Amino acid sequence: MSARLSVVKGDFSNEYLDWRKLRNELETSGGDPYGVIVRLDGVIKHRAWEQLTDKKGNAFSSFSQFVRDPDKGLGMATDELLKLVDVQGETERRALVSKDVERVELFTRVRDLVRRAIKDDLPETGRHGGDRSKKGNHSCYPNPNMNADGMLSRLKRDRPELAQQVIEGELTATRAAQIAGFRTPVVRLGKPATVAAKLRDHYSREDLAELARLICE
Repeated sequence: MSARLSVVKGDFSNEYLDWRKLRNELETSGGDPYGVIVRLDGVIKHRAWEQLTDKKGNAFSSFSQFVRDPDKGLGMATDELLKLVDVQGETERRALVSKDVERVELFTRVRDLVRRAIKDDLPETGRHGGDRSKKGNHSCYPNPNMNADGMLSRLKRDRPELAQQVIEGELTATRAAQIAGFRTPVVRLGKPATVAAKLRDHYSREDLAELARLICE
């Protein structure tokens, strides 16, 4: 990033001052993201980016756009921000040792806020169109290599109620996609006890009994 920004008093909005302080913390955090965590808490809770504009005077349309903007945002990729807030610095380690519940909860809450804000920005995948029965059109087939963002985008289109559960952290994108029926559970062969535990998560007792019968034939 560029040289450190200075925070000055004046006739500035609270959102603008929150942004300037957050940029300062990003420049000086070193190996401890505590200051960044504190400033992000306010920026996200108050949705400060909605009151700010980019260098051309255009309003930010999303938190992710604000994060990426090099001039009037944070100047970093969203995955870089996620990595930064996940760092356990000295402040958090001391809080864990001293059982400072309020400070520990702050780190947990802000990490959740950042993830939810970024997930909420993901667009839904495009609507299906044309003849999806054609062999050359693969849009109707589940992609086994689809990443979490891709699954969430499809959930937003096809199963918005499940997408919201992913954003809220109640379900993983993979589990929600399995419930929606466009992601088939994968069982990796390993120790029998491990495989059995996975199968019990997805099969009824009747299906497990039928599977045992077929295996023993």
